Amino acid sequence: LLEAGFGYAFGAGDALAAQLASRRSVLALTKASPFPAAPPALARAYTKRRKDLARQLRRLKGTCSLRLNTLPLERVAEELRATHAGGAGCWVSDGVAAAWAALREAGELFVFELFEGDELAGLDVAHLAGGCIYVATRCGKRRPGAALGSPGFLLASATCAWLPGR
Repeated sequence: LLEAGFGYAFGAGDALAAQLASRRSVLALTKASPFPAAPPALARAYTKRRKDLARQLRRLKGTCSLRLNTLPLERVAEELRATHAGGAGCWVSDGVAAAWAALREAGELFVFELFEGDELAGLDVAHLAGGCIYVATRCGKRRPGAALGSPGFLLASATCAWLPGR
C-alpha cells in the first residue's frame, strides 16, 4: 500500500487501515537520534517553545501528569472525533478503532495521555513500527483558563523524555 501512494497503512489481526495523501516527517529531538538534526532556524524555534513551556509549567496551579493507556479506546476515539470533526469528518473510523483494539490487545498500541489536574489536556495515539514508536494522531485540548497553552508540545516533550528508559 505504501508503494501505491498511501501515506499511512497498518494492520492488526483481520483489520487494515490505510490513508491517502499524507505527508510525514521525522525530526531529531535528541542529539543521539539517527535522524537528521533540525535546521538552525527550527532548532531556535524549539528552544523558544521549550522556554514558553517552562514558563507555562511554572505558572501551573495544580499538577500535570503523563499517563499511559488509562483511557478506554472508546473515549480515545470520541476525543479524536470531536477534535478532528472537520468537513470531511474524522479519519478514526470504526475500522481504525477495531485495528487499534487489536494492537492494544497485542501490547503494540500506546495512548499517551496528558492531564492537567483531572482534566484531559491532550493525547497521542501511537503504535510500534519497526524499532520506532509511530504517533498516528494527536488530540490537544486548549481550554479557556487552562495554564497549558501548548498541550501537544508538552505531551510530545514528556513522551520523548519518558520513552528512552523503556
